[in-house]
Amino acid sequence: MNPIRSVLSCLLVPCAALVAQTPELRATPYVLRGDAVDFVLFAPPGAASLLLFDVTGGPALLYRETWYLGLTPLLGVLDAGVVGSGGFRTSRITNTATAPIGVPLYFQGVAIDWTRAFPLQATDGESCVVGASRTALVEDYLDPVAMGLTGSFDRSVRGRVQASPARTRTHDAPPVGGLYYWLPLLGPLNRDGVRTQSVYRTADLGSTGEPELLVAIRWHPERPVTPDVLHNVAIDLSHSHVVPDYRIDPLTAWPRFPASGLATTFAQNVLAGEAPQRAFQGDYTIDLAAIRADGYVPFPAIRPFAWNGIDSLLLDIRTPPDPNASGTNGLRAYLMTPTVPMPNARVLSYGLGGTPIDPYRVTTAQLGDSVYYDLQFEFLRVESVAISRWMQASIGQPDWLAPYVSKSQPAGSGITFEFRGARDAIGQTATAWSQNVDVADGLPFLQYRIRFTVVPGAATLPSVDQLVIPYQ
Repeated sequence: MNPIRSVLSCLLVPCAALVAQTPELRATPYVLRGDAVDFVLFAPPGAASLLLFDVTGGPALLYRETWYLGLTPLLGVLDAGVVGSGGFRTSRITNTATAPIGVPLYFQGVAIDWTRAFPLQATDGESCVVGASRTALVEDYLDPVAMGLTGSFDRSVRGRVQASPARTRTHDAPPVGGLYYWLPLLGPLNRDGVRTQSVYRTADLGSTGEPELLVAIRWHPERPVTPDVLHNVAIDLSHSHVVPDYRIDPLTAWPRFPASGLATTFAQNVLAGEAPQRAFQGDYTIDLAAIRADGYVPFPAIRPFAWNGIDSLLLDIRTPPDPNASGTNGLRAYLMTPTVPMPNARVLSYGLGGTPIDPYRVTTAQLGDSVYYDLQFEFLRVESVAISRWMQASIGQPDWLAPYVSKSQPAGSGITFEFRGARDAIGQTATAWSQNVDVADGLPFLQYRIRFTVVPGAATLPSVDQLVIPYQ
């Protein structure tokens, strides 16, 4: 039998009509071993109520509610009764002398509200940690925004810090300042074989500096699309250190930084220490029915690429020669530097006039120029962050101890904490971020950052109910 069904069955009985009110639970977030833990459940007067506990924080969906309990075999009832006339019910764990140090316990209240179509109503989850240190920074997230947290977390949620749901972002990337080029150009759809590398800067992609998954790429045709099939096409994606600077010197009309573009040796354009990701390899069918209302044509479906939002994006396309292909489709393009073809926005090696090349064997480009393809990129943002204010210890040179985290984490999602320390309240002397809080030892000010990763389409999201950082 589902454990939560059994502990809730006593509530599913008739009781007096109640005034609608969202129940809330409050618990002591941090106590020393041996001290009491107090609870207050706010609910309509006369409501039947339960206070449940568990050893993990879920979350789970059941009875149309989100449960911040793991629903483990240790799930139990701490208190049961009727809410008093004042609209609250109190309870207590009187002695925590045998509780394990640093292990969160999770709690959630339940009330019956017969004014609702489904009367069972759960509170938000609460938690408590038993510790041994009398000095600690305790973050109990009753209102994360009011507490000074900033970042891309879900600011509408109170009672916990919760990740934002996965969000899709579509960005058209026609360049700012480029000159539209109307003549036919060799490109990645060449029937005689071609390898092209194109670089897109963070500004070209509308980046906010946060990581995203690149999930689709589309091209804008220069002329009416012809149905075609290209065989064994490969699309590689990687980060790049290359950031072309297309600014023109007004005195000479030449680019100020002609060498800032792509190198003609393909491998030199990939970010050091990184291997390109093969996002697609197979046959590419260009279908008229696939043309979107906005005019863009999809490239083949790609394996999502984790773009860091900081470095340039390098797009490397290999199209083998195919005498049966038409090869007549072209991509809309712009010249970023009209006077001379530098810096390189693309580099390519190509076959021409019946002299094919094998794009899987070439390592250097025959040509580099400032041609910039008009592409559309679709991103999925699965990461969000929450950044704390600077917090001060009560002693001058604290030894920061391992933090205690009360969290609810669905399968496949991620929650990562990073810390840094400083000597002042504005972080002018801040250390680098580290997942080890010891980075801030000896420094009186501490700041933390929570990184959330969500599973696209998941019914529940990762969240943190509280954070305790002891020190001595």
